[in-house]
Amino acid sequence: MLNPVCSSCCELLTLLSVVHAVPFSAADPGGAAAAGKKGRKPKKQVLLKQAEDKQQKLQDAAARQDKELMAAEAWRAALSRASGEKVLDDPKLLRKSLKREEQDKARKAKKWQERVAAQQEQQQKKQDKRKDNLAARAATKLDSKKAKR
Repeated sequence: MLNPVCSSCCELLTLLSVVHAVPFSAADPGGAAAAGKKGRKPKKQVLLKQAEDKQQKLQDAAARQDKELMAAEAWRAALSRASGEKVLDDPKLLRKSLKREEQDKARKAKKWQERVAAQQEQQQKKQDKRKDNLAARAATKLDSKKAKR
């Protein structure tokens, strides 16, 4: 009979030998997920231009009765959506999103300017108070010197 402790040790040693047999350079740390990664997504202005061009092309295809092009584009968008990608091909929504981002940016800039103005006002108040306190201290010092004479 085999000792259960020894058999588990043998299994562990065989696993370790298999792990050590694989060279480190052969290991793929990211796997397929790293290969599918892309760079930054394009800016909304670029996406808007592309969406407008694509919409114009589809309108031209509709005018020419080119159903193959229209069907191919519809399938491409549907497959992209089914795979989980966001399909940003609606110019109306992209314009709305751009407008909202610009409004947010303007609102944040306004809040920042108010914050800076409030900080400067507080700083000026502190400087004025310090100047008044120094003047009062100098006046009391002068009065005490006059009183001693």
